Amino acid sequence: MGPVCIFILVVSAALSVDAGWRGPPQYNRPPYNYRQGYNKYNPGMHYNNGNYGYQSKRYSNKGLSVLPPCTTGSTRLEIGVVGPDGTCMPDVCVYVTDESDSVSVTTNSLGLAAVNVKGCTARVTVSNIEYEAKVLDIDLESCEDGKQKVVLKLKKTCNFNIIFQYFGYNAEFDYLPVPSKHLLHYEYKSSSGATGFGTTIGGCFTAPTCIYVNTEDPDNEKLKISVSKSSGGNTINVLEVSMLDYVEDEDGIPSYGARVTIPSAFNKIDPEDVLFYIYLNVWLESHFKGCDNIICLGYGDYLLIIDDSGYVDHIDQDAVSKADSSMTLKPMGFAVDKSYVDTSKDILICLPLKAELVSYGYPYFEGGAAFVDYNGKVTTNEVNDYINWNGDSYDEYFMPFCVCEGDPKKVKAVPHDKVMTRACPVNKCEFYEACPCPHSYDLGYCSVE
Repeated sequence: MGPVCIFILVVSAALSVDAGWRGPPQYNRPPYNYRQGYNKYNPGMHYNNGNYGYQSKRYSNKGLSVLPPCTTGSTRLEIGVVGPDGTCMPDVCVYVTDESDSVSVTTNSLGLAAVNVKGCTARVTVSNIEYEAKVLDIDLESCEDGKQKVVLKLKKTCNFNIIFQYFGYNAEFDYLPVPSKHLLHYEYKSSSGATGFGTTIGGCFTAPTCIYVNTEDPDNEKLKISVSKSSGGNTINVLEVSMLDYVEDEDGIPSYGARVTIPSAFNKIDPEDVLFYIYLNVWLESHFKGCDNIICLGYGDYLLIIDDSGYVDHIDQDAVSKADSSMTLKPMGFAVDKSYVDTSKDILICLPLKAELVSYGYPYFEGGAAFVDYNGKVTTNEVNDYINWNGDSYDEYFMPFCVCEGDPKKVKAVPHDKVMTRACPVNKCEFYEACPCPHSYDLGYCSVE
């Protein structure tokens, strides 16, 4: 018995070392619930009749049994009308059409009007000679208290046409302009506060872009129009004018407008090698419409410098790329390759303007030019509206900019009374009479032969 008792005591002692032992180690998980499965362990999941998935809300068809109030009664529609600057507009006629009738109401002194409408949809319309027509469709299904408020902000009726003109003519079809194949992004701002932006395709045979500009004093209304095209390079062009051009119809009613050249990519020059761009936005007075009377760049030396002897020289024409296609015969801009430019000398830009002959007396030039440096910074200058008529043609020279020390960051606009000339300068004296760059040459001792 002795050996057997000892064995039993040893086994008993070993089993009593950990009285809480209940089998192999367990992971720390919550107890299983037959109805909830392991939701307490992972609340985002559940077992539903053996199907594993995400817990979702129980479907209810309660909404189908409750119809919106607009189906059984009327809705009080309160309408506010404000102008472009946000001010309330009294005495404006508003037309309201519901599912059964159409009525008109007039805004009170606070620019407010109200009308009862039937059904769950209504259309509010404001039509006024001075403002663009405004149409607003209103959904009344979400209206639970029987009232709905809307505000209509009106815009002035457009009265100014922008013609985004093609860059030049196609050599194969000389009478047809090359249309724009890219979207153009434009924006404008006038001195009287008119602003806006938009997108168009441009081109001579497309409808003009119509904007609103204050025309009460067209001779003193300033306007800036910017246009860009994402087709490579700094394809940015800007027109700035200090007065509005217009043409009158048979009844003497004026129509206002301007031409802006569609910027080109100038793919002949790598954008990294471009020093600056020049865009010409010039037209004959009252001839901003249609495809006639095109003003383009004539043949000549566009970039003038002073040589060591004090006379005017020109930069090699190879520095100038007039278009992104060799088929363009009548260019309205160019790019300059910096590898051909001496950055230590002042550059005067002198542009020969080639105008088609017209059947009336002594026309004026309108518009201007834009200088765009390699970083996209734009400088503009306006043509002088007087043409030096030489008796047999309308060809003139336009000197819009001077690039001091050949550095585009130091570009200066030529004074307005110096921009038009019958011939480009031939000596240092004439050069610096137009070019406003700093220089040590005393013009008081100039003698022009």
